[in-house]
Amino acid sequence: MTEEKVLCCNNTPSIHYSTGDYFHIEDGGNEAWIAEVSSSFNFIDRWLAENDSTILQLIPYVVLYSPDFRIFSYQRKGGGEKRLDGLRSIGIGGHINPIDHRVKIKHNSNGLDIKWDTVFQGAIREVIEEIDINGAYVKQNLRQVGTMYTPVSQDKQDFKPGPTAGQVHLAVVYTLPVKDLGVKVREIDNLIDYKFVDNPTDLTKYERWSQLVWQKIDEIKQIIMPV
Repeated sequence: MTEEKVLCCNNTPSIHYSTGDYFHIEDGGNEAWIAEVSSSFNFIDRWLAENDSTILQLIPYVVLYSPDFRIFSYQRKGGGEKRLDGLRSIGIGGHINPIDHRVKIKHNSNGLDIKWDTVFQGAIREVIEEIDINGAYVKQNLRQVGTMYTPVSQDKQDFKPGPTAGQVHLAVVYTLPVKDLGVKVREIDNLIDYKFVDNPTDLTKYERWSQLVWQKIDEIKQIIMPV
């Protein structure tokens, strides 16, 4: 059996915006930050990455929203992340694999190679795997709005012993508008009770990353739907 390889970067203090759990909002991403993170990109066996807090697995986390800015929410059942079973989420995403890698290399104004396209391609693949939606539409409308890291979170992971899940994953947060509320889920056995919702009063029903996004949902709205 071939071990799954996932995209990782070095876990260095300079790439973090806080020493605690955080969701840092930044429309489109910071060029210098992206260059630093992508400079150490490497595909690593997942079981090694899950147990090594000196590296971070990059996870695209896509938030879908309706024209009236209600957020797509679902409950996770089964699948590859047992720690999320029974909790609600507002993010579509997962690990980035070699299939997402593209030869294309982007160059910024300083001539630095930015291999960020791999993360973007991973986000597109995750969305169209889980949601019945046109891939070209996703590519055109996907928008990066920030990053998340939760080293303090006590979420456990499937690989024991080892660090918590929050200590070895770095989320890249995207938003994606949908044209109506009739979203159809492909993974009907893993994503249940899906619907568009307003800001909930009880965040304890949501996994940690969703909690952080909900707490800043008004700031996100100001970026993507300015008055």
